[in-house]
Amino acid sequence: MKRGLLGNTQVDTANYWTDGKGSQSLKCNETNLYALIDLCQESAELAKNASERQMQYSLMDKYFLCLKAIELAGADDNLLKFYGQVIANMDDNGSFNIIFASLDEENIFVDNLVSQLAAADYAEETLNEEFLDWYKEVVLDYNYYQNADGTRTKTAPKLSGLGATYTDDYYSKKAKESGMALLYIACDKNKVLDGCTDRNEMMNKLLYQGQTWNWLGNCGTNMTKISVMANIQAGIKADSGKETADETLRAFKEESEAQGKQTKGLGFDPGTLAIVIITAVTVIVTLITSIIKMREAEATARVAEQLANAPNTDLVEQYSPQYQDYSDYVAEMQRMLDDADDMSALDILPIVGMGAIAVLALILAKRKDKS
Repeated sequence: MKRGLLGNTQVDTANYWTDGKGSQSLKCNETNLYALIDLCQESAELAKNASERQMQYSLMDKYFLCLKAIELAGADDNLLKFYGQVIANMDDNGSFNIIFASLDEENIFVDNLVSQLAAADYAEETLNEEFLDWYKEVVLDYNYYQNADGTRTKTAPKLSGLGATYTDDYYSKKAKESGMALLYIACDKNKVLDGCTDRNEMMNKLLYQGQTWNWLGNCGTNMTKISVMANIQAGIKADSGKETADETLRAFKEESEAQGKQTKGLGFDPGTLAIVIITAVTVIVTLITSIIKMREAEATARVAEQLANAPNTDLVEQYSPQYQDYSDYVAEMQRMLDDADDMSALDILPIVGMGAIAVLALILAKRKDKS
């Protein structure tokens, strides 16, 4: 079950929640934390029991305290570091390891933690290096606004050149909706390669999906590699209904095999995961295109370099998950298509991923008519 309140702060459970802040007005560390909170929401929605759900709620509590620390510290990195020490002590004291009788009880507790954080003027030493390392990587190191011209500002974003003004984190929301198109980089790489029909092709897909993720996290918006990966993982959960990317991959392999066998009789009915992947590919192509258009207005060397390295949207489609990655049957039919002598059907029907099956069916049908 998604969570509608964090303390006394209302959370939008239907949309991507950033408490009313838009892409253009989010610090990069805030972007990270909202993405992680959204990932917790999707994980809580799929939790099998109260214990799993409570674990996600407790993580949300911790992330919310970090958001409050950013708000309290402003541009002062030393003060932000101090608040991290305070939260580390809360973690030491078990504040994020409590089983609550109800969400109301938990939200009252969170409000009390926020009050303690705001009133803190001293923090005891802590040996909680795991939290402090995470806090530095996710919060401290990203305490700035990322401007489209490549500059970073501490106190306020440079709004010119950012394109449309949003009332939510448009870019992160779209990155989440694109999650299934980047399924492979969210999975254990060995599991991606296990059972594939062409190892070299799959290595290329992994590489290009990784390059796309890297570019999205460094393209001059408020997004980061941390936030985009959280978005990808959350989108996969939301669209597949599976708890992990690896579980989604396993289901996709099974669907690929089943649909591949079906094509032996030239029947083809795209499965559930195939449909959401096609949708995700469309979204990510639109996202990349919109960012490129937004950034073209910034005539700087840094922007020119990033635009030159922007993902090729045709390759984004080509290297998205497809049935033939895991089904010998589909791979065989794809090879038949590639080797077909009579290509007249291709003049009227474009090949886009799994559309190749339908094209092949027409070719074979035409050959049958001639015979």
